[in-house]
Amino acid sequence: MNPKKANFFIYQRIWIGVIFITLLTMLTGCMTQTPVPVTYQYSTQQKMQAAHHWDILAQDVAKQTQQTLTHAGRQGEPVYVDFINSPYGVGFHDFLKTRLVNSGLKILAEKREASLMVRYKAQLLYHVEDRQTRLPPGFLSASATALAGSVWVLREAFEYGTSGVQAAAVTGVVIGAAAIGDALSGRFTKGLPHSEVILTTSLIDGDIYLMRKTDIYYINDVDFHHYLPPLPATQLKVKNGF
Repeated sequence: MNPKKANFFIYQRIWIGVIFITLLTMLTGCMTQTPVPVTYQYSTQQKMQAAHHWDILAQDVAKQTQQTLTHAGRQGEPVYVDFINSPYGVGFHDFLKTRLVNSGLKILAEKREASLMVRYKAQLLYHVEDRQTRLPPGFLSASATALAGSVWVLREAFEYGTSGVQAAAVTGVVIGAAAIGDALSGRFTKGLPHSEVILTTSLIDGDIYLMRKTDIYYINDVDFHHYLPPLPATQLKVKNGF
C-alpha cells in the first residue's frame, strides 16, 4: 500500500470513529423531548457497619458539643443525654455519655427541668429500586463495535503509519474511550445498599437549638432493625393448662 494513501486512510478512520462515538454519546441525552434525569457529580458516602462506627460518631458529637458550650461560656453547666429505645439508641447513648464525660463535661444521671439536653434520632430510608439508569438500546453494542474498529486502526497505524499517524491514532482512541466512559459514568449504581439512615444529634436549651448535626450513612440492608424500636411483646392466653 502506498504510504501516503495508507496515512490518509488511517487518519480518515480515526476521525470518523471519534465523530461517531461523540455523536453516539450525545444521543444518550437526546432520546426524548422531556428533561433527562442526570446523576450528581461523583461523591462518596460512609457506611455504618459496626458498633465502633457509632462510637466514632459519638466522639465527633461530643467534640462539637464541648466546642458549642465553650463558645457560649456554658461549659460548666450539666447536660442530660436523652435516650431512644433501639439497638443504635442504646449503644449510641452509652458511647456519647462516655465521650462527653471524658471531654470534661458534667453529665446528669437523671433529667432535670432546666438542664441542657442532647437529643438524637434516626430516620431509616429504604430504596426499592436498584437506582440505575438505562442506556439507549444498542449503545453498548455500538460502542463495542467502535472500540473494536479503533483497535484495528491502531494496528494499521503502527504497521504502516509514520510517528505522526501513530500519535493521532492513539489520541483518537483515547478521545473515543473517554466519550464512552463519560456516557457510562454514574449511570449504574446497582450493588449499592438499599438502606440508608439519617442520624441527627442536637444540643437543646429549652426550645432553642444550640447545636444540630445531621449525617447520612449507608447501612447493610439486613441491619436495618438496629435503628428501629423493638417490637412490642406478644401476649399469649393460656387455656386449659396449655
